[in-house]
Amino acid sequence: MARKLLRPLPSLVFIGMPSAGKTTIGGLCAEMLGLPFVDFDTLIEKRTGKSPSEIFDTRGEKYFRQLEAELAIEFSHRGGLVISPGGGIVERAANMEHLRDGNIVIRLERDIALADRRDRPLLRKKGALEALLKRRGPLYAQYADLTLDNNGSPAECAERAAEVYRNREI
Repeated sequence: MARKLLRPLPSLVFIGMPSAGKTTIGGLCAEMLGLPFVDFDTLIEKRTGKSPSEIFDTRGEKYFRQLEAELAIEFSHRGGLVISPGGGIVERAANMEHLRDGNIVIRLERDIALADRRDRPLLRKKGALEALLKRRGPLYAQYADLTLDNNGSPAECAERAAEVYRNREI
């Protein structure tokens, strides 16, 4: 059954594994739709002066997840945005309750063999990406309104996402 969205201008939220393309597809999609793009990792770095990796190393994952949670609250109800939270945003149900409320949530899937593991704090150990997928995969499926394959052209994937947003019915 399709879920009709009541807010006149919802936001488009991308979720998925690290390196699934949330930032790339989100940025392209924002350009196509003429909407502001909010990338949580970039915003956290701008506000704290530290990259996510530096925050993980100096303050820990718990602190980083709290910063993400604050952004989920701050941006979830504004509408008319393209939002790219970090891959771990799904691990706190409250984050997704905020981000799903009146918005369109698209899960991006990409072959994990293509993942860029550089500067990714949770992917430093062998087998870490596979373990994350096992833990988070069901959560991505649970919270996504739609899943898009991002193993091909980023522009084509962004166009499919933009079309979903333009139709505003999922």
